Amino acid sequence: MISLRKATEKDKESILGISKTIWDGDDYIPLVVDDWIADKEGEFTVAEIDGKVKGFAKFTVLRPGEYWLEGIRVDSKSRGMGIGKEITKYYIDKAKKKGYKSLALSTYIENYESIKIIEKFGFKKTTAFRFFYKSGEIDLNLSNVKHFEKATEVEEVKYILNSNEIKASNGYLSFDWTFMKATEELLEELINEGSIYVLKEGQNINSTIILSNKKAKGKGLSISYLGGKGYYLDGINFAFSKYLEGGYDWLSFMCPDIQEIKESAYKAGFETFENYQVDVFVYEYV
Repeated sequence: MISLRKATEKDKESILGISKTIWDGDDYIPLVVDDWIADKEGEFTVAEIDGKVKGFAKFTVLRPGEYWLEGIRVDSKSRGMGIGKEITKYYIDKAKKKGYKSLALSTYIENYESIKIIEKFGFKKTTAFRFFYKSGEIDLNLSNVKHFEKATEVEEVKYILNSNEIKASNGYLSFDWTFMKATEELLEELINEGSIYVLKEGQNINSTIILSNKKAKGKGLSISYLGGKGYYLDGINFAFSKYLEGGYDWLSFMCPDIQEIKESAYKAGFETFENYQVDVFVYEYV
């Protein structure tokens, strides 16, 4: 019988043991396990069978009433026993009891079993992205990088909320593999963090980019938003310069399904996992 409970410090060894079998040992869980155990607002949950931890997942509070599911893992020898289903059902019930406004998650296109489970429980695919990443050295001529300045007022970047790029993203801004709906309040928060940059020509804004390490699993930087048709490559090159300047381990970009942006990402030297048009899906519980 599967039993679920909150993770504690004593579960850490078992959690990391399961994590070692994920993605050839390149799982991000070791980077977040301490924070997840300490999180009092959300819940880090372990699944036990006969008193032994066989799986785990995270229920994260993004904003009041907005919940995010992540990090579902099952021990390789315990798959097919219904652990993923039990955790998913548990979190749906938890969100309902809290009077949720939204409950969502993201997943990679090849996570077939996870997709099968969440769709069975009523999650609907609402948005698709192309995942780009870059790590290590970048061959970038900094003298050719255009100067983006930090935005200081929400009013000058509020157009983001009605831009073609945000519409193609179904209203989402991406932070690593976590997605949050764009609002004026979130834009103000990002401005206060110094994360929104604009490329100006006189008083006109030609391009806007949001660069953030919010929700990063480790020392990563995300392009959370890229706007400005005709200036996408300039924005990406600026992002590369900030990646190098900040000494980050990687730069990631959840790119909306807009061909010009994807072509700019390839041209700039971003890498991808496989040859898909889109490969990351956001699912919402409806």
